[in-house]
Amino acid sequence: MEMIKSLALSACVFNALDASPAAFTLLRGLQARSIRKAHFARSLLKDSRHADEAFTAALLLDVGQAVLALCAPEMFAEVIRIARESHRPWHEVEKEAFGVAHPEVGAYLLGLWGLPLDLIEVVAYHHTPSHVKHAQTAMLAAVHVADAVIDATADQPERLLNKLDAAFVARTAVNRCLTEWDIDPDEDVRTAQEKAMQ
Repeated sequence: MEMIKSLALSACVFNALDASPAAFTLLRGLQARSIRKAHFARSLLKDSRHADEAFTAALLLDVGQAVLALCAPEMFAEVIRIARESHRPWHEVEKEAFGVAHPEVGAYLLGLWGLPLDLIEVVAYHHTPSHVKHAQTAMLAAVHVADAVIDATADQPERLLNKLDAAFVARTAVNRCLTEWDIDPDEDVRTAQEKAMQ
């Protein structure tokens, strides 16, 4: 039931009827990336009982970006441009431009919607999962890896570890998950992306 609720809420945000043409274009891109992240996170967990939770969490990770794009589409487009040109993460540039970044906006919105705490935490800390207190480790790792791999740009080759929370990856349980999924944090992001497409 929680997954259905999450999917419906996500669809509402990503298909906002009053979106400007600029915001509409941004929302389509965000939605496509979110769906790819959700499928990749679920595929990592395969038949685990946490696979659907990972799908839902990954689908909602960037709901805060949708809110920012709807509220200030031109400013959000500028954030994307600056982040790409400076090779910096979007959430860092968002914080400078808006005073808040998409993880906090998304988590706040999910809290208002009454979604479970572990889902809210995953969204709030998806760039720094080492700060999460309640979420299940394998689910959190799957979501974190999916976010890093799908958001990485193929034209800027670098180690996957550079896109991940090193303190989180250093945990024994997380390392065990990565080994099971045949993901090496020291591999190139392109290699990880190719695995995501299989």
